[in-house]
Amino acid sequence: MKRNKKIILILIVGIILSITIITQYDKSSNLQTDTKNYLSIMVKSDEGTYKVMNTIPTEGYVLNKTKSKCENGSTLSWKEGKISITGNKQDKCHIYLEKEACKENETIEKCLKRKDVNSTLLFHNGTIEIDGKVMDAGDYSYRYSGASEKVNNYVCFGGECSNDPTNENYANLYRIIGLFPTEETKNSEQKTYQMKIIKADYATETELGGTGVGAYAGTFLSKELYEQNETISMYKGNQIYLNKVTLYHWNNKSETNSDNDWKNSNLNIENLNEYYLNYIKNKEEEKWEKMMENHTWTTAGNLDASIRTQNAKNAYNNEIKEPNKGTALSSAATEVTARVGLMYISDYMYAATKESWTTVGSVKDNNWLYMGLSEWLITRGSNYNNRSYYIWGNGSLGVGHSTVYSFDLATRPVMYLNSNVKISSGSGTSEDPYILSV
Repeated sequence: MKRNKKIILILIVGIILSITIITQYDKSSNLQTDTKNYLSIMVKSDEGTYKVMNTIPTEGYVLNKTKSKCENGSTLSWKEGKISITGNKQDKCHIYLEKEACKENETIEKCLKRKDVNSTLLFHNGTIEIDGKVMDAGDYSYRYSGASEKVNNYVCFGGECSNDPTNENYANLYRIIGLFPTEETKNSEQKTYQMKIIKADYATETELGGTGVGAYAGTFLSKELYEQNETISMYKGNQIYLNKVTLYHWNNKSETNSDNDWKNSNLNIENLNEYYLNYIKNKEEEKWEKMMENHTWTTAGNLDASIRTQNAKNAYNNEIKEPNKGTALSSAATEVTARVGLMYISDYMYAATKESWTTVGSVKDNNWLYMGLSEWLITRGSNYNNRSYYIWGNGSLGVGHSTVYSFDLATRPVMYLNSNVKISSGSGTSEDPYILSV
């Protein structure tokens, strides 16, 4: 009888020990010594890698359900900053947390501002003062500014992307220049925003076309101009990729007499808005092409003294707000509507840290848009009828060195996305770029 009681008692104890229990850890609690033996917390950093933490982070994080697990079958859940472990109290569990994507009813500007841990997404609302002077654009845009390694604005466009130049998906890696009010709401009190993106590295003939297509001029390494070691060494990308970088003229419809009117540019018409657009259209049943906005680009340009020797604020005003197409080519278009363009001078200047905005001329230091090779800009030099602005390999602005049909430079496509494009996941690093959805 006593033996039976013992057996029953053991069974009862066993049942009690095996009863499902729920242990809850609050976000504000430090982990105690005994708890550390049974719960490991891995939090995704801004670099895209997971790091061990001793505390559960505050709000703004979600549980990675795929990675998170317990070794002996217990289950995990996450709600409002609390982790619930259902199962054996002695189980060892590993939780993986990462910043949550844009919420269902969250605007794109609020989402990206929340994710901007390094404070590099600046609001240009006429309040940013440098040395006592307002220096931002005052156009109510949000623009990324700062050194490349600090700015987490990478995004996949065109399919899966990779930050490995040897991977074919490297072609789908872009960066967000900023968020800009739509054409319809830019003068309204209530603004709707759209992303403006640029290819992370220079275009190749796969994207813009090769021999016989538009303004094609040859590959980077085939040009004597770029065989100087000091020029090649300025390149910020992986040297392996230089084998693919392709150069283009700004406009060489006529090899001896092409003008600097963007509406006539065959780089614009054939390479960017025909060849490249078809390249995008052919991806995933036109999914990506449908995200692209047909945007009105300001193309009148301005005089050299009004742009190249000005600080960021003045250059923006003279390029975008009060352009001057000059008299050298009075027929030049002041605006051109197209899906694809190039970056503005002011895009480049405002990409530097705000302390640099007072600097006269362009700034390459602490400027995430500087990539080290000479490349075309969309803005024409209105002193001339055949010259356009560009960024030299040393980071300075140029305009008068050579003509739009004799100079051959690298190119990075730029586009505005529709305002309904959202971010579904990612942290914005090159290892973990933002993923887009509609």
